[in-house]
Amino acid sequence: MPTKVMKVLGKGTTNHIVARTTVQISELLTPYPIPETDRQRILSIFASLMRRLLRMQEIGASLNNDYDRIRALVRERGLNKLGEESVEIPQIIELEAKAEGYLQAAKLALIDCGSLFEPLYGQTFDYRFDKIVSWLTQEMGESHEFVEHLRKHHKWIKQTIDMRNALEHPKDKPGGRLIIRNIDIQIKESALLGTDPSWCLIGEEPSSIIRDTRVLLENTLRLSEEILVSSLELLYPATAIVAVEIPENARDPNTPVRFRLIPKGKFPGA
Repeated sequence: MPTKVMKVLGKGTTNHIVARTTVQISELLTPYPIPETDRQRILSIFASLMRRLLRMQEIGASLNNDYDRIRALVRERGLNKLGEESVEIPQIIELEAKAEGYLQAAKLALIDCGSLFEPLYGQTFDYRFDKIVSWLTQEMGESHEFVEHLRKHHKWIKQTIDMRNALEHPKDKPGGRLIIRNIDIQIKESALLGTDPSWCLIGEEPSSIIRDTRVLLENTLRLSEEILVSSLELLYPATAIVAVEIPENARDPNTPVRFRLIPKGKFPGA
């Protein structure tokens, strides 16, 4: 049966998120003797993940475009003077709402990633990657490559969930409330020094929302792929193929998937 790819929010397989959560996943699953109900569940999870990631991409692109537009206007025209001693600092409109919407989509995307352990291992974890790492450690050992890899992901996953939870259940204590700051511009010796819009939990150093939205999107997509690829190799070691990563500059722009399958023992460039 041919792979069906639905066009979502005007995006086709030239969009790397669509390509890597539809075409790529279907191809990666094909050679493995996965029960059909589990196969369909995995495809369904990635379809849900695609929607979350596209939402994150949409919000991140909107913030980036707004920021670039403001920077260009300030470079061209300077700041608008409101009087002798005051100037107007341009702001990204609805920054807080967009940042909150991004974190909500990110949390739902991480729930999708954690949900992959149900059809793959028969385990339910939701977004609790601390429990996932603990369970895998018991099953595979502290130094197993998959365990170590997920442990490295855990730091940014926890930070993302903590930020989203601080919005949902704010508390006036360190790490208990999310602070969102818009663009700021300082005038120093006739020069304009700008700072990115930023966010942080109380008591922590602020970081750029513009940069973080790009990084979190790619981290989440990579996490989902690596869970699937590593799990298929672990669960079906007798399958005579292996997934290898395609260098980014060698990916087909029409369908920019990250992984392809090759026979085991074959040199990837052969």
